[in-house]
Amino acid sequence: MQVKTTTFAQQNGWTVTVGHHPDTHSKKGHLLAYSPDEIDLFFIVDRDMTMYLIPSRALAGRVRVLLRTYRKYIVGNARGLLGVAAEEEMAARTAQALTPALARGSELR
Repeated sequence: MQVKTTTFAQQNGWTVTVGHHPDTHSKKGHLLAYSPDEIDLFFIVDRDMTMYLIPSRALAGRVRVLLRTYRKYIVGNARGLLGVAAEEEMAARTAQALTPALARGSELR
């Protein structure tokens, strides 16, 4: 299992990198997709604290994915694990992170 998180918002939702660099000691070079023989599942948490459990075969060799296209793999939300104040703060941060992406989208229309 590979665990990933994302705080990268695009107009259409959260994007997460699910690839890896060829040299594990360096972040240089292009990204490679994990083989289903290497990884069975990806556990991903986005900035909204939505949790996904995605089989590697469902990612079909991708190195970055838009999480909204994998809604059927949502397994819950971690907000309930946080206190009310932390949940409100997280909601404010999410709105703040999505505002520039939404503004860019309205500029494109």
